[in-house]
Amino acid sequence: GATAAATFDILPKTATDAATPTVGSITYGQPLSDAAFEDAAWEWADGNIIPTVNNGGYPACYTPADTSNYDWTAVAGWDSSLEKVVRTVPVTVAPKELAIAWGNTSFVYDGSGKFPEITVSGIVAGDDVQLVRSGFEVNANGEGETYTAAITAIDGVDAANYKLPGNASQEFTIAKADQDAPEGLGKTDETAPGMSDGTIT
Repeated sequence: GATAAATFDILPKTATDAATPTVGSITYGQPLSDAAFEDAAWEWADGNIIPTVNNGGYPACYTPADTSNYDWTAVAGWDSSLEKVVRTVPVTVAPKELAIAWGNTSFVYDGSGKFPEITVSGIVAGDDVQLVRSGFEVNANGEGETYTAAITAIDGVDAANYKLPGNASQEFTIAKADQDAPEGLGKTDETAPGMSDGTIT
């Protein structure tokens, strides 16, 4: 007898979703690529971005292992031109600790304000960061006493991305200035020892 030919269309199964990505934390100044995904199918759209501490997430892409047998078009973030799921993924970024080196801490009174020299490193190029200082002193300190200079805060547009180190304060001293002897003075000796009638003019 005759044999009938049958044609079957096998439709792709509908994909349910891309697994929620788990990503590692980094410190400010590191590129986004250093925040690695546990699932290798995820990757950052631009791993060269330097993410900030306060961020709303960055674009990341999920590449499905099978787009032939699964239909991904209903999955949130599906980009048919890339054949990837594109979503904004939050990343935890810890503030970067600045490095502070204190310089000269011994001064001599000269009537001007004194504050130890400081060298700061660790600021990312182009960032707007200023240090708030306290402890400027003018007068010589008392015997056995010291003054304390301190960096009390970080200011500027990018301040939230940084934190102060443990050595943000430093003791310093201001010694009394030497007093030169007056010039042009004359003296008159006592008329006799013990008379105390000598003078200086």
